[in-house]
Order: sequence, then structure tokens, then C-alpha cells
Amino acid sequence: MLRHELRLAAAALALGLAACGDLSHQNQYDPSTPPALQAKATLAGTVTLEALDAGEPDLAGVAVSVPGTSLTAITDVTGAFTLTGVDPGTWSVQATKAGYRSATVTGVAVTLDDGNRTVTVPTLDLLVSRGDVMGRVALQLDLASGQLEDSAAGVGVSLSGRPGAAFTDVAGNYEFSGVPVGIYVVTAAKTGFKERSLQLVEVTEGRITVLAELVLPPDPGGVGGSVLVLGAADSAGVTVRARGATLSGTPTEVITISDAGGDWLISPIPAGSYNVTFEKTDYAVASTSAVVAPAEITTLAGVTLQRDTGSLVGTATLQGGGDSAGIQVTLTPEPTAADPTPAAAAAAITDAAGSWRADLLPVGRYTVAYRKQPGYLDQAGLATVVSHQVTRAPDATLPAVPGAIQGRALLEGAAAAGHAGTLVRLENTVISTFTAADGAYVLSGVGAGAQVVLLERTGFDGQRVQAVVGPGE
Repeated sequence: MLRHELRLAAAALALGLAACGDLSHQNQYDPSTPPALQAKATLAGTVTLEALDAGEPDLAGVAVSVPGTSLTAITDVTGAFTLTGVDPGTWSVQATKAGYRSATVTGVAVTLDDGNRTVTVPTLDLLVSRGDVMGRVALQLDLASGQLEDSAAGVGVSLSGRPGAAFTDVAGNYEFSGVPVGIYVVTAAKTGFKERSLQLVEVTEGRITVLAELVLPPDPGGVGGSVLVLGAADSAGVTVRARGATLSGTPTEVITISDAGGDWLISPIPAGSYNVTFEKTDYAVASTSAVVAPAEITTLAGVTLQRDTGSLVGTATLQGGGDSAGIQVTLTPEPTAADPTPAAAAAAITDAAGSWRADLLPVGRYTVAYRKQPGYLDQAGLATVVSHQVTRAPDATLPAVPGAIQGRALLEGAAAAGHAGTLVRLENTVISTFTAADGAYVLSGVGAGAQVVLLERTGFDGQRVQAVVGPGE
């Protein structure tokens, strides 16, 4: 009876032990406890985001996960996160957010002793995802021809929403490095040209986005004014030439012609700095400077064109030779419709050799008048003044005003009133006369200088008388 009870006790103990056989593996901190029953830890940490510009980044909404598990969390506005139910082991924690490079912390150790406790994860720092942008800008010199500027340097290129700008080199190239990923508008601008943009430019992580060429058309201006042509019937036909360089340094020349009123306008012309010259045949070139601004007409002060100048030289002598000093030379422009009765433009006096010179005469044809008073007849001729040249006028000789020789030829033995009829003539000329009753005679129209008077009468010896006649005497 006792043995039977012992067996029952033993059996009961065996059954009890059998019923309680897994009690040693129910401890959640016991490594031999099945993993599903082991104590779980909590991972906690914070995420930071690289700030763009001066604004504070939005820390909420960053996705945090443990790779290889289904554990995930979302950060709050402070960037904090918690991951619960983490099994013992060594884990990585990863944080991701659109527009940022993912950040991962490795080697986060969780033990059974950490069960039901919080393990702090090192801070996860997310940097902005970035790419590069590059492109080229060309500057159009002229819309009609499509010609480009020699240099495309200095064009400001900007990205919408981003501070600052990049500037092109001489070839027009530009580049942005480390641009946050996103969609942008790229705008190119330069003074003197119209702004142009590229829409929906997408910058992607770690890639270079090469853009299509942007061509900026010119934003031209104009320059105008008036010109007066002195001495002309009107001011038409003046060549107005603007020669200079655009704002980008490209040499440029544009020409127009003035109307009858002298008004002129050059438009369009690329913005820049120019030397404006005014040219007309037989007139001195005038010039001025102009700065042309984009989309504006620059009006210059009026310009006056004066005739270009030259010089005349010549020789004027007096009949009979000798000293030709003191001849008055007057130069008068030919009449024109604008000036039908022109005044004398210049005067000169001959030297002993008869030479004369007049400088700074406006170009054109002149009447050259010669005068020597008393005793000589006026003479005149035509001469043309050529720009910046010395022109010789035709030589001139002033004839002397005819003089007279008077005297008395008496006959030997004749009565007081018996001296008429003696022939008196000027040697080597046809000038002759006869004496009056008293023997007086006058030879008129005698040229200046030394003359010989011949006295002739039948029955009498002839006589030769020398006389010097002055001009007009």
C-alpha cells in the first residue's frame, strides 16, 4: 500500500514536472527563451536636416527605419523618433526624406538587458541632395542678320528660388555646382539684351544637367539729332556715321543720311558707346560722342558743318615789268542759290615779285580780282579751292592805263603861227598826230614806260625825242 502511494506521488511529481517542464524558458530575459518571447527594446533618437538659405528646415515627416525589419517611425516637429519592439541584436538605423540624401547609423547594439528600456541612437544628419547645372548663353548682335556678339561674358544666370547668380565667361559658358535637387526656372539677363528663361529644369541627385543654349536678343536703342550745312540751300545728304562698340565690346558701325531739314536718326542700334561723325563733300568733318541706352532714343546737340578749307596762291604783275608790289587781290565765292550776292572771303597784297597767298579759304570756286590804282586796269579770273590743298590761280598781268605825251615842235625861221603840219608819231606804234599852228601836239593812248617820239617834216631834219610815260599820266 505504501509503495503504491509512492508510485502515485512519483507519477504525480512526474506529471507535475511534465506540466511545468517549460517554466525555465518562460523568462523573457533568458537567452534560451524563444525570441518572440524575449524582452524588446525601444530605439530613440533625433534627425537633423541641412538648412537651405536662412530658413529653418521642417524636421517633421522624416521616415526612420531599421533595415531588414518592418520597424518604421516618423519624426515629429523636433526631429525626434522612437522605434519600439526591437529585438536583441546589432542594427542599422536609416533616415530618409525627399530632397535629402539618406543617413544611416550602423552598429546600434541591443541586448536582452535592454529589454523594456530605451536605447539612444546617435543623431542622424541628412544633407540636401544636390546636382550640377551647366549651359551656354549667346548674345545676338542684330536681329535681322542673326549675327552674334564677339563676347558673351558677363551674362547673369540665376535659378529660381536660389540666391545669387552665375556669370558667363567669354564663350558664354556658365555652371552651378551643388544645386539642391528640384525643379527650377533658369533665367539669363544682361543690360542691353532682352531676358530669356528655360522652364521646368530638373536637377537630380549626383548628376550634371546640361541645358539648351539660351540666345538673348538685343534690346537696342537709338541716337538722333540735327545737322546744319552752312552756305547750302538745305542740309540734306550729310552722312552720319556711328562707330563704336556694344556693351559687350563688339565693334559696330551704323550709317544714315540727313534729310533736307538736317534731321537724322539711327535706330535700332545696339546699346553701347559710339563716336558719331558728320561727313559731306567739301565740308569739314564734325564729330561728337554718344552713349546709347537700351530701349531709349538718345538725342544729341545740333551740329554745324562748315566748308572745308584750302589755299590759293598766284602771281600778278604790272604791265611793263618792274616792281609789282601792292596789287590788291580780292577773292569772292561764286554766287549760289543760297547766297546770290556773296561777300569777299579773303584779300591779299602782292610782294615785289607779284606773288600772293590766301589760306583757310572754304572750298569752292572763286572770282579772283586784281587792282592797282592809279595807273592800271583791273583784271579778274577764276580759281577753285580744293580741300586741304594749295591751288595755283592763273597768272594775271594788269595793263597800264594809257597816258599821253604832249610838247611843241617849232620850225626854224617860221612865223609865230606858222608851225602847223609837222608829223609827230610814236616810234614802233601807229599813234601819230600833227602839230598845231603854234607847234603844239598831243599823243594820246601811250603806254607807260620809256617812249621815243619822232618829229618829221619835208625840208627839215627829223628829230628823235625820248620821254618816260607813267601809268595814266
